[in-house]
Amino acid sequence: MLQVVAGIIGAAIARAQYIAELADAKRIVENSATVLFRASALPGLPITYISENASRWSFTPAQFTASPLFNLDTIHPEDAPQVAEWMKELLADHNPPSWLTFRIRLADGGYRWSENHITPIRDEKGVLTAFEGMLFDITDRKNFEDKFNFVSTLFATAIENSPNGFLVVGTDARVLASNRRFFDMWKIPSGAVTTKMDGALLETMSAALKHPARFRASVEHLDQQTEDRVQDEIEFLDGRIFERHGAALRDANGGFLGRMYFFRDITERKQSDKEMVRLARTDALTGLANRSAFLDRLTLAMAASRRGDTPFAVHYVDLDNFKDVNDTLGHQIGDGLLKAVGLRLARAVRVTDVIARLGGDEFALLQADLSDPSTAGTLAAKLRKVLAEPFQIEGNVLHITATVGIALYAPELTNAAEILAQADRALYRAKEEGGDRYRFHSEELDTIVHERISMAEELRGAIDRSELELYYQPQVAIATGRIVGVEALVRWNHPRRGQLMPGVFLPAAERTGAIMPLGAWVLDSACRQFREWRDQGVAPPSVAVNLSASQLKLGHDLERDVAAILAKWGLAPEDLEFDVPESVLAASVGPQLDVLKKLQELGVRIAIDDFGAEYTSVGRIKLYHVKRLKIAPQFIASMTSSLLDAGAVRMMIHLANTLGIEIVAKSVETAEQQDFLLESAKDAEAQGFLYSEPLPARQVTEILRKRRIVPELEHHHPADVIEVAK
Repeated sequence: MLQVVAGIIGAAIARAQYIAELADAKRIVENSATVLFRASALPGLPITYISENASRWSFTPAQFTASPLFNLDTIHPEDAPQVAEWMKELLADHNPPSWLTFRIRLADGGYRWSENHITPIRDEKGVLTAFEGMLFDITDRKNFEDKFNFVSTLFATAIENSPNGFLVVGTDARVLASNRRFFDMWKIPSGAVTTKMDGALLETMSAALKHPARFRASVEHLDQQTEDRVQDEIEFLDGRIFERHGAALRDANGGFLGRMYFFRDITERKQSDKEMVRLARTDALTGLANRSAFLDRLTLAMAASRRGDTPFAVHYVDLDNFKDVNDTLGHQIGDGLLKAVGLRLARAVRVTDVIARLGGDEFALLQADLSDPSTAGTLAAKLRKVLAEPFQIEGNVLHITATVGIALYAPELTNAAEILAQADRALYRAKEEGGDRYRFHSEELDTIVHERISMAEELRGAIDRSELELYYQPQVAIATGRIVGVEALVRWNHPRRGQLMPGVFLPAAERTGAIMPLGAWVLDSACRQFREWRDQGVAPPSVAVNLSASQLKLGHDLERDVAAILAKWGLAPEDLEFDVPESVLAASVGPQLDVLKKLQELGVRIAIDDFGAEYTSVGRIKLYHVKRLKIAPQFIASMTSSLLDAGAVRMMIHLANTLGIEIVAKSVETAEQQDFLLESAKDAEAQGFLYSEPLPARQVTEILRKRRIVPELEHHHPADVIEVAK
């Protein structure tokens, strides 16, 4: 009995627990948004059970029970065909669980979105007996999705139709999103969207830029420094300029998802800004720089000169009697004349110089890299000359003159306005003297410059008047006295001042540009004389011609001229030697060095003149295949009395021997000097008064016939020299 009673009590307790669990489950279901239902597999699929929370659809469970599972009358008309088709699929054999979303009409006539999950129930024989499922109210989610889709579509449309390029790159450097404008702006095929930013796409983008390495480095930096933003400008090889904006993409927790870039084409804006700046700094009439821009450039030039750059000059140019043009022909003609003047001035100067219109008929010029005051005088004379040529302005032939005031940079000047004022005062002084001339800000400079320019002008005429003459000084092998070459040296037979040595007129020629026609004459005359000696059978191995720094600046024109002159006189390149002062070689850069290399490749012999006076690297000596080193006269003069200079000469001889280069001692005048050289180098060569002074060609011809020069020796010399003397 006790066992029976215990069993009954246990069963009761279990049933109570079961009922409690059912109640809990029911309560959970009733409080959830999920509606549970069961439907029979009979025709119409009547609902046999539905949970109490079905009331959220504004119908009671009783209204659902025994009604069809899918009452097409309560389904939105647009969704009904889809639901009917789904019902057919549910009744098919072995149909799997499935789901469908559609709208259900509420009692108040409104609709809500439902998501239906249905599982077919079959007995042990596989016969379909029922359907069980869950019904979810997804109206809020659907509304959110619709809104999200709308916003996404709106955003995508805006991005795709944006005038800016748009690019999103993920953490793996793969392009996640972009718009058509991005590819159009970068001029790359849209297929690159599948590539990675660190692969072909990045290389394609970089190749179009003016600074590709900088762009790639910035992308790599942003990949590593995810916190950083970027806003900069990138320049293209074709001149376009883009503004780039880049920011990190992050999830709700702040995790890094990638980076988004916007690219805006600001080329037109930049050009517009540049044009506005240009207009603000440009004279509207002539297109030249205005006063403000000129003073700015002048300030920069002064700062550079203080740091050690070459000095400069300022030219203040005023048109004489310009007011008469305006008064008689009108302002339109006057303005046309000013434009034409500005154009001529701009064409008359180098690209490194700055021309400005200060106002009215006043112009200014900043002459850069002023090596000598006479260069400023030469340019001022040139400006006056080009402006003196007739102007054709709207059918009127106009003749004008110009007055120029010149000021040179000086360290004591404190600002740009000061040096411009000095040039203005020089202009005023020139105007007081009658105009149509140039003047410096000091009378002393005026005198020096005018003398130099006067000599340079006379020198140009001296060529046409046959006042120039070449003298030649033999070069000998010290050990044998054999003549190994001659050096051509120019003399000026001045009609009033007598014969002038090169030291008197060459500096003025170098500073004023007269060295160019003079150098061409010397080269041609020396080659012509060498041809005559060869025809007479007395030609030395070579003739040496001095090459100036100005001639080197001719660039490839010099190489062409040398080849033409050699061909003109039927000479081989090795017949000619160019003596380049060591100071010129040490200061030469870029194009000048290229010219020397081209001359050497042509076959012309290159010698370094006055070697030891400056520093020339062994690398340059080897690079230009220098044939001779000519020791500077100051070392030769003191090597027998100064241990220091004696050591220097021996070191130069040793260097030449090591490099396989001939050594020539210049200005050898005593037997002691000859002895020293012969003891230091048996194969040394020399030139100087001990052997022969520079002589006219006819006298040198007689010396060349003898083939050698042995000076009178006043005391004991090495045996080989004495033997030669005998």
